[in-house]
Amino acid sequence: MINFSFFHIISFILIALTIGLLTTPYYKLAVGPPIAIFLFSLLSKFPRFGYYTVIFLIPLGAYRVLPAAVKSLKIHWIISFWLIVIILFETVMKKHFPEKLKSNLWFWISIFFVISMLSATKTIYYETSINNLVLLLVAVSFIIINLYYTSVDAFRRIIPLVITYSICISSLLSILGYFFNISLFAEKVETGSFKRAIGTTVDPNIASLVIVFGTPFLFHWIIYAKRGANRLLALIFFILNMIALIITFSRGGIIIMSIALFLIFLNNISKIKPLYFGLLLSAILVALLTLVAFTPTSYWERLHDITSPTKDKSIGRRASYLYVGMESFTGNPLLGAGPGSFRDIYAESEFALQFTREGQTLRRYAHNTYLEVLVGTGFLGLGAFLFLIRRGLKNYKIARNVFKNNGDFEMSSIITSYRIAFIALLLYLFLFSDIYHKYLLMSLALSQVALNLAKERESGMYGNVQVIK
Repeated sequence: MINFSFFHIISFILIALTIGLLTTPYYKLAVGPPIAIFLFSLLSKFPRFGYYTVIFLIPLGAYRVLPAAVKSLKIHWIISFWLIVIILFETVMKKHFPEKLKSNLWFWISIFFVISMLSATKTIYYETSINNLVLLLVAVSFIIINLYYTSVDAFRRIIPLVITYSICISSLLSILGYFFNISLFAEKVETGSFKRAIGTTVDPNIASLVIVFGTPFLFHWIIYAKRGANRLLALIFFILNMIALIITFSRGGIIIMSIALFLIFLNNISKIKPLYFGLLLSAILVALLTLVAFTPTSYWERLHDITSPTKDKSIGRRASYLYVGMESFTGNPLLGAGPGSFRDIYAESEFALQFTREGQTLRRYAHNTYLEVLVGTGFLGLGAFLFLIRRGLKNYKIARNVFKNNGDFEMSSIITSYRIAFIALLLYLFLFSDIYHKYLLMSLALSQVALNLAKERESGMYGNVQVIK
């Protein structure tokens, strides 16, 4: 818990700010500091709940912004900043570096950061590169928060539930938005053009990404739930998510979901009793047939159009991203053109005008995270990024085997769920650009948590982990 005297100092500053705001034209903002005092006091006493709130808000991207007066700030940024302040203060007070923050991930993160800095020194896209370096520091902060606040119970039970419920809320609102034409949760409702569900996210592809990421945890829930009612609830959530996935009309989402389901099946087939296996398979088949029956015909038409570039311009557009990206890479093979520079490079290409969209900027993402890293930081940067990912996957694998060999099959299963979710996300990043996605950063950090818990299990200290209160 954060020191009381420190809280007094922060409170005094916020009260002074309130008084100051009352004497300005921005007096309406004077209500902010008192609210901040109350919220910061809660966070100081219960920082774990702040951490869970940040995770819960990940699929709620459209609703993380504050009112217009302070729209440049986002709720999860403020919470994360305060959590970092608490971590720094507690570290200073204890006068030693927290053991839980030690990680085998830091080596590759540091290498990637150094390469990004070197690339930024030689780029002509200076502003973009500096912004990306700042985002990289923010990403490191989020990894620290995950490492610091994840207890045994959080890893095993709470985080999967928070992920599942937040995604299912988005899926439910996606369905309501699409079928009842609610523009808050579906795009292009008013225009009458190609309507797609977005739920609480800002883009149909992000909506499909989070649904795919959450699916392994649902199947863990189905297999290890103590009560039949909980299994039924998890199955309902799965159907809900599948409907939401279909009405995003994300072709990549369906492909990655199919791969994720196949991996889930391979990892869990031996754990299901023959009787339950038949019932589960029957329930899933009924659910899938129901989904097929209610799938809009426009969805099948969109899948068919992928084979016809003349009908679907997105195929040509994505091919242009690859062409521009590889052309830039050949000119800057080692350190790239600067972190995050792909959008600027593409905007200068002839393809930007050819595939321009009304009301949208010429600066477009590559829809491929690995291509963006390659263009931005070159072969060296992509190599460091891939080794970081490899380290995370290996952490999960080692931890899973330790718990499996010690007979804790439920813990082994939840670690496998994290790993499959991570793999599905990594596959999705071939179709989506976001090296700073919080599920990616969280997955990396929790791979170290899994490894730490496995080491404690081997040393006989499993469960004796300090829980941050």
